[in-house]
Amino acid sequence: MAICRYCGRRAGFFRSQHGECAEHHKRAISMIPGFFEKMLASQLSAERFTELLQDTAKASFVKRDELISLCKTSLGNVIDSILKERPATIAEGQRIADLTDTLEAAFSESFGLNEKLVKASIISELYDGRIPDPISVVGPMPFEFGRGETILWIFNHVSAFRVASDKTDGGIQFDATELPKEPYFGPAALGNAHAPLKGANAEGKGDMVLTNRNIHFFLSEEVKSRIPIARIQSLISYKEAIHVVSNPARKKSPMYVLDDAWFAANVIGRLVKMVHR
Repeated sequence: MAICRYCGRRAGFFRSQHGECAEHHKRAISMIPGFFEKMLASQLSAERFTELLQDTAKASFVKRDELISLCKTSLGNVIDSILKERPATIAEGQRIADLTDTLEAAFSESFGLNEKLVKASIISELYDGRIPDPISVVGPMPFEFGRGETILWIFNHVSAFRVASDKTDGGIQFDATELPKEPYFGPAALGNAHAPLKGANAEGKGDMVLTNRNIHFFLSEEVKSRIPIARIQSLISYKEAIHVVSNPARKKSPMYVLDDAWFAANVIGRLVKMVHR
């Protein structure tokens, strides 16, 4: 006699599951993601939510690996859903971070959401008018930072190009003199706007250090550059690159191809806004 794949009891001849068990499991899988959205707006503690979630999973035969996968996906979707329309509030970011920490501790498993959470937090603090705490850097930096200058993010393996300063095909543009009250756009706003690199002059691949005061780019000890945030006139963002114009009189200006142009553009746009407010 076969055993039910869900409850572990006898299921009968030629059967691998009880219909009722399968229905309980299916319903729980479909409902659990919604619990995360509701939890964000509730007063329920992260610890109590975790207990209830585990009880629900156990009662509905949701296995540990399935539940961990649901938690990762659901938390990521909650963050993405907020950022699609607006920056997360500091309270929302803290609540999501607390829940993530509690669930990771309960399962002794990393959900791989740390970078997403930190980026969301940086954007939240900037939109709240704060400069985020500097990130921790191990080892010496190739730049000298000014007084009060703090590192917000380091982009590695960034390809630098020089393109025409007036080339603004597609993408999303921030103009320093005409910035909206809250210069923010969701990831979907970029659509399929790819960087116009045809005919661009490649300068090499290096690291871009974004601070509250400058965009630093490092190719080598001999080749490095700095663009003060206060001098940025316009910024055009594409799916994979940002084009920074600080002196429109120059025929060409830098374009950086990096791993998260959306994040870079929103941070820089807000920093420019803070300078000109």
